Amino acid sequence: MKFLILLFFLSFSLYLNGEDLRDKNGSYKGSIDSSGVIRDKNGSYQGKISDKGDIRNSNGSYQGKIDSDGSVRDRNGSYLGKVQSNGDVRDQNGSYLGKVQSNGDVRDKNGSYLGNAKGIDKEKAAIKFFFPNF
Repeated sequence: MKFLILLFFLSFSLYLNGEDLRDKNGSYKGSIDSSGVIRDKNGSYQGKISDKGDIRNSNGSYQGKIDSDGSVRDRNGSYLGKVQSNGDVRDQNGSYLGKVQSNGDVRDKNGSYLGNAKGIDKEKAAIKFFFPNF
């Protein structure tokens, strides 16, 4: 019984951490946990974003990087865009793509709601919403 209670509280605390990715309708799309592990909506491992910003797919192959200044680069080092400290996301030409807000809401360049990534670092959330090739 103690084990079940502990399991319940652990599950509930993970739920409260809010590491879920949700689309504009609130449907669960996957998660990115605090260690950077990316899972799809079925819980399947999709890859990882390391503490150093390296992005790897489910096979461990290097896909790109988020630099410490928020710059996003592909596997060849080409600049794709940037996640600014205020959550603004820009493409390689500096054009505004949208924003990851402090409450986790993600909005496109017109302010339309794209979904939510509450509890997920804005850089990691931006990768999933604005740079979907990763």
